[in-house]
Amino acid sequence: MAIIKPNNNTISAVTALPSAIATGKVLQVVTATKTNTTSINTNGDSFVDIGLSVLITPSANSSKIFVTASVCYSFNSNTYGTLGGIRLARSTNTAIGAGGNSGSSYQVVAPGSTATWIAVTAPLQFLDSPSTTSQQSYKVQARNNIGGTISFISNGKKNAEAAGSSTITVMEIGA
Repeated sequence: MAIIKPNNNTISAVTALPSAIATGKVLQVVTATKTNTTSINTNGDSFVDIGLSVLITPSANSSKIFVTASVCYSFNSNTYGTLGGIRLARSTNTAIGAGGNSGSSYQVVAPGSTATWIAVTAPLQFLDSPSTTSQQSYKVQARNNIGGTISFISNGKKNAEAAGSSTITVMEIGA
């Protein structure tokens, strides 16, 4: 293959490419994987931690934090109700990326079948602007809106219905 000489100059005369863009770079990544099964019992009034969280300290006030989680969970629809919800929260239980449904950003309704255990893998993601350089905690919280037990599964099974792992990853994005 022939080397093309721009304007009859040699390749060495070509100036360097522009420097990299200073914004939009991933500055740090923190991840956690849930390695055990946690069962919680809620009365439908409040969200509780499921034991899946990470800590990150933004390097600048202008940084954004991209939060993504994949949560495997199951609940007993015949005994405890038909509506389970999960959400992302920052630090002192501040819901982030939550919809208008009582702060729950993801909900699943059990089908009207005879299935006892409903198994779900739910994806969550949100681009947060904490506007601080103080350490932040990002976590997954849950509730059963009608009340009862929800099991969060990792590499195990609950009544032979659900198996999987739950993870949360946060990325600091330079602004």
